[in-house]
Amino acid sequence: MPDTQASTELKLFIDNDGDLYRRITTSILKNLAAKKARGVYRHDLAVKLFGYLTEAGAKKYAQEFGSGPWHKMFDVSTRKLAAKELTKDFEEVYADGGYDSLLPKKCQKTNPSTAHARKKSGAPVGQPRADFVPKKSDRVEILESGGSTYFKPGQFGYVVGESSRGGMHTLDRGDSRQGDLTYLVSKSKGIGGGAFWFSPNALRFTGRGGGGAVSGSTTKNRSQIAREVEAVVGKVPSYRGR
Repeated sequence: MPDTQASTELKLFIDNDGDLYRRITTSILKNLAAKKARGVYRHDLAVKLFGYLTEAGAKKYAQEFGSGPWHKMFDVSTRKLAAKELTKDFEEVYADGGYDSLLPKKCQKTNPSTAHARKKSGAPVGQPRADFVPKKSDRVEILESGGSTYFKPGQFGYVVGESSRGGMHTLDRGDSRQGDLTYLVSKSKGIGGGAFWFSPNALRFTGRGGGGAVSGSTTKNRSQIAREVEAVVGKVPSYRGR
């Protein structure tokens, strides 16, 4: 019988650990995204693949926080439940076009998952996409990070995606609700090395120009950003009510 609370804790640890993301998660996402694009994806094998990640995550969690053996802190059924949730997240994000940037170029051309959204809006909707190149105005300062070791207050990052469909685990506020605007932030202008969700209150948009210096005539406040993003989302029928 899986321990649902422990499974959730393990999943959140994996989602927010930059080292695991670099060493394991990225290769899994690339592998599964390519299989999706080629039409050979299998859900059961994806769960098995994420099982290797949950095992690695359980071992690392036990090393950092545990007081007992990792396989007792997170038994097989608990790790499998976390793997199923990770698989579910992957499938939802892929459907939104969130992993287009991880696909080989030949697959990016034929992947139809976000073609409608791109054609309608010409702007990023939902998860990060290969055609979303952040501008200088998308550089942000981290104000709150919930104790994360990847991002700390005072550090800077780049917005690589946004969503208001709910269910995003933000570092500063926990899981978001449908309609709550959240931003996906990475240390680089892409998702290499990891990217994490934040609520608007945890970020300061630095404005265009000046290498991040704030300019009174160009800086956008959070409410302006929110209105602009929601206006884009509202123009895309397939994203309404999600």
